[in-house]
Amino acid sequence: MNDTNINWKHIMIHQAARICVRIFKQSHWAVTGLLVALAAAGKAESPGPNQQPLGIVTDPSAAEDFTWMRGANYVPSFARNDVQTWMDYDAAVVDRELGYAAKLKLNCVRVFLQAAVYERDPKRFLDNFESFLSLCEKHHIRMMPVIFDSCFGGFPDLEKYRDLDWMACPGQNRLGPEHWPAMEKYVRDVVGRHKDDKRIVMWDVMNEPTCTSFNKPEDKKVIWNFLDHFLDFVRQQDPKHPLCVGVEGSGLIGQIAGKVDVLCFHNYQKNLRDDIRYVQKLGRELGKPVIINEVVMRPQQPFDFAMPILREENIGWVFWELMFGKTQFTRDANSIQGIVHPDGTYRDIRDAAAVMNISVAEAKQLLPNSRWTSDEAWEWYKKQPWIVGFNYVPSTAANTTEFWSAETFDEKTIDRELGWAAGLGFNSCRVFVQYLVWKQDAAGLKQRLNTFLALTGKHGLTTTLVLFDDCAFGAPAQTEPYLGKQRDPIPGMILPSWTPSPGHKTISDKDKWPDLEKYIKDLVGAFREDNRVLMWDLYNEPSVSLPLVEATFGWARAAQPSQPLTMGPFGGPAEFSRRQIELSDVISFHFYGNYEGLRGQIASYKTHLRPVINTEWMARPTGSQWETDLPLFKLEAVGCYNWGLVNGRTQCQFAWSDQRDTPEPKVWFHDLFHRDGRPYDPAEHAVIRKTTANKAIDWSAADYTKPQAKPGQPGHTEDGIKFSDGWTRWTGAGPRNDRLHYSNTEGPTATWEFQGATVTLVHKTGPDCGLARILIDGQPAPEAEIDTYSPVVDWNHRTVLATNLPVGRHIVTVVTLGKKNAKSSDAYVQVVGLE
Repeated sequence: MNDTNINWKHIMIHQAARICVRIFKQSHWAVTGLLVALAAAGKAESPGPNQQPLGIVTDPSAAEDFTWMRGANYVPSFARNDVQTWMDYDAAVVDRELGYAAKLKLNCVRVFLQAAVYERDPKRFLDNFESFLSLCEKHHIRMMPVIFDSCFGGFPDLEKYRDLDWMACPGQNRLGPEHWPAMEKYVRDVVGRHKDDKRIVMWDVMNEPTCTSFNKPEDKKVIWNFLDHFLDFVRQQDPKHPLCVGVEGSGLIGQIAGKVDVLCFHNYQKNLRDDIRYVQKLGRELGKPVIINEVVMRPQQPFDFAMPILREENIGWVFWELMFGKTQFTRDANSIQGIVHPDGTYRDIRDAAAVMNISVAEAKQLLPNSRWTSDEAWEWYKKQPWIVGFNYVPSTAANTTEFWSAETFDEKTIDRELGWAAGLGFNSCRVFVQYLVWKQDAAGLKQRLNTFLALTGKHGLTTTLVLFDDCAFGAPAQTEPYLGKQRDPIPGMILPSWTPSPGHKTISDKDKWPDLEKYIKDLVGAFREDNRVLMWDLYNEPSVSLPLVEATFGWARAAQPSQPLTMGPFGGPAEFSRRQIELSDVISFHFYGNYEGLRGQIASYKTHLRPVINTEWMARPTGSQWETDLPLFKLEAVGCYNWGLVNGRTQCQFAWSDQRDTPEPKVWFHDLFHRDGRPYDPAEHAVIRKTTANKAIDWSAADYTKPQAKPGQPGHTEDGIKFSDGWTRWTGAGPRNDRLHYSNTEGPTATWEFQGATVTLVHKTGPDCGLARILIDGQPAPEAEIDTYSPVVDWNHRTVLATNLPVGRHIVTVVTLGKKNAKSSDAYVQVVGLE
C-alpha cells in the first residue's frame, strides 16, 4: 500500500470518528467500561496563568514553553458551525460561556474564524472579533484564532448556515491562486490589525488541512500550496505572534514543521501517550514547543482518560470542545464531546474534576448543584429492590386539585386502594402534586403529603413525587388549574377534568417564576431526607417552556435532596427530551407500545449508562401486555410504573382519542381494579403477582447496563427477512429506516430469499460487533465468515456476500456465532437489511 492510501485511511477513520455524531449514541453496550471510573483525585493546581493577563512571545524564534496552556475549542452554544458563530454573533452568550471556561480554570480558547462572513460585512465581522477578544480579556483567557479550516470540505453557505453542519474556510473551491488576493485582504484586516494584541496567544493558520472529502493527489497539492503561501503571508502581517497548524494527525507534522513556530497536532485515540511522546521528541529535535490543540472524544478518550496523560506528559492542551450546543459533536444526549451545558450545568461532574485536576468532591464544592455521577446513580439504584409501581390518583379524585385539596383529600379511600396495590406485589407509586393547592395552603399540603407517605409506608410502598405537569385533557381541555369544585367528568372521555400544574399561563409568565421556585424548594426541602420518597420526577411531559425545565432542576438541586432527580422523555419536542436526559440523575421514560418497541426503548435509554426506570406504560389497545412487558422490565432490571390502578373519576378505561359519550369499551385502556376492588382481569392480576413475587435483583448475574440478550424475541419476518428466535428488534436514529435486529448469541439466523446474481448485507459495524457465518442456498458463501468489528461505528455498512450467482432464486442465511475478535468488546451481529 502506498503512502497516499495510508494517509487516506487515517483521514477517513478520523473523519468518521468526528462526523458520526451518534457513533456511540446507540452503540448500547461498548462504552460501559470507559465511563464508570471516577476521575483521579488530586491536589488542585496552584493559581495558573489564567489568573492574570499572560505574556506574549515577541520573537517566534525564541517561542515560550506552552506547557501552561489549558484550553478548550469554543463554538458558542447557539452556533451549529463557524459561519453561525459570526453571522449570529451574540456577545451576551459568549460572555456567559467564557465565564464557564474561567470557572474550569482554563486560560485559552481556540476559536474558528470565517472568511466568508468577513467578506459579507468586513466592519461587522471585525467589530465582533474585537468584542470576542475583549470578552476573553475580561475572563483572563487568551485566544488562539483559527484563520482557515479545511476540515470536512463543506463550502460556507451564508443563507442556509443554520441548517448545516461544519463548513470549511474558505472551502476547497477557493484555494487556488486566483482566490489568494481576496484571502490576503481578509488576513490583512484580521491578522494585521492584531499583530501587537496580547490577547492572542498564536495564530492557527489552518485547521486539519487534509481532513476533507477532497483527497485526490491534485486536491491535496492545492491545499498544501494554499497553506504554504499563507503561512508566509500571515508571518508578513504579524512577525510577533507564533504560528501553528493544527494537523489532524502527528504523521502530517513534517509537511509544515519548517514554517511553524509551535508543533500542534490532534489525537482522539487510545494511543494518546505514545503519540504525545513522538511529537515531543520531534519538537526537541527541531527546537520547537509542542501543544495538542484537539483532544478528548467519548467513549474511547474521555476526560478522565486524557487529562491525566496530558498532565503527566507536561504538554499544553486544548480539548474539543467547551460547550454542549448545536455542533454535530455536542448536540445529542450521548454527545461524543462537550463538557458544560448552556445553563452552566455539567454532563458529568467527573469531567470537570478531570479538567481542573481536583477530586470529584472538590469539584462538587466549586461547582454546586451538579448532576449525580453515573457511579452515584448506580450506587443508589443497587440498594433498591426491583421497582415495580403504578401511577396513582384515588378513584374519588378527578384531578390533582381534588386529590390534594383539604376538602377532598380522601384518606380512607387512599388507604384501601393502596392496600389493593400492595396485595398485587407493587412496592412503589407515582403521584402528581398540584402547585395551586400549595399556593393556597403550603403548610396544609405538606401535612397531607406526610399523611399520604405514612399510608404508603404502611403498605410497603415508596413514592415518586411529580411536581409540575403540562398535560391538559377534556373538551375543552383545561390548561389552567383552579380551586374549588372541579368540573365533573365528561362521559366517554379519559381524564376529562385533568388540569396541569402550575398551568400554561403561569409557565409563560416569568414574573411568576420566583413563586414556582419557592414551591419546588419548599416541597423538595421538606422531604429531602425522607426515605419514603423514592425520587423526584420534577416535571411530567413538559412541552411549553424548556427554560423552566432547566430552572426546575436547578431549584430542586439547591434544596440538596438525598433522592435522585429525574424527568422522563415521552415523545415530545426533541430538544426537551435531550435536556431531560442530560439533567436527570437516573433516566426515566414513558412508552405506551408493544413488546418489540419497549425492548428497543430500553436498549436506547441504556446507552446513557445510568439506571433506567419507565414511569408510564400500559395501554392495552396500543399493544401493552402484562404477560410479556412486566417480565421484560424485570429481566432488564428496569423499574416501571404502569398508568392507573383503580377505575374512577379519571375514567382511564377510555382511550386518548375517545370523544364525549363514547360507549364503555370492552378492553380498558388503563387501570387494574373496579372501584369496589374487583379485578378488571383476574389473569392479569395472576401475572403481576407471579412476576412481583421476588423483587430482588442479583447484580452479579448480569451486566444490567446493557440490554439483556436472552431470550430475544420470537421468530418473525420484517422487510422480507425471516428472523429466527433470539433476535431483538431495535429502533432509533442511525440505521436506515431507523431500525435493526441484533443478537450476540450462537445460532439465531436471518434468512432472505432473493433473485439475482449479487447479494449484499447492510449491517452495523462497531467496537462491540462480532462474527457471523454466511450461507447461500445452504452452502458456505464466498465470504463464509464475516467480522463486523470496527473501531468506529458505521450504522449502514455494506458487505457484498456473493457475486456472479447463477440465474434464479437464492436464499441467503446470516448465522450469528456468538464470537468476536480480540479487539471487540462483544459479539453483536446487527442486521439492518439485505439487498
